[in-house]
Amino acid sequence: MTNDNNTNDAVNIIVLIGKSGAGKDTLASDLCRNYEMFSMCISTTSRPIRVNEIQCVHYNFVSSDKFLEKIKNSEMLEYRSYETKLNGIDDIWYYGTEKSEVKNGSVLVLDFPGLLNLKSALKDVNVISLYLDCSDDERKRRAQERGSFCEEEWNRRLIDDSNKFN
Repeated sequence: MTNDNNTNDAVNIIVLIGKSGAGKDTLASDLCRNYEMFSMCISTTSRPIRVNEIQCVHYNFVSSDKFLEKIKNSEMLEYRSYETKLNGIDDIWYYGTEKSEVKNGSVLVLDFPGLLNLKSALKDVNVISLYLDCSDDERKRRAQERGSFCEEEWNRRLIDDSNKFN
């Protein structure tokens, strides 16, 4: 964790949380594009890449084995797993934040447990968290527009989101 300004100022990061499709990635991209003080923290995941996603832009896509190796090597600040079912196939997807990605002015997109784990790992960092809310109908529309939409996986996310945020 570094303070890029090389000052004694506190290290500040922004964490955006919310249900799937609430607009977290869009807001994070807008913040980083429009304000040079912010930089996107690219999360690491083992889930399959979606249509229109780009490696090292949207996520650092790795295999499950590589993700577990990063955990073993203490490279992750926080991580979590999800039991998924995509196109009828059961799987476990891992998501997390690598230590090397976080610096002063980083903008992260996490779920609520990810935020709690990050705050626990970064006790000396000022974590500013914002919750984004959006209707279920709008969230589903956005998810469908991303491409690679799977109704079964969407329904799993609805249940998971309900458990985390209601």
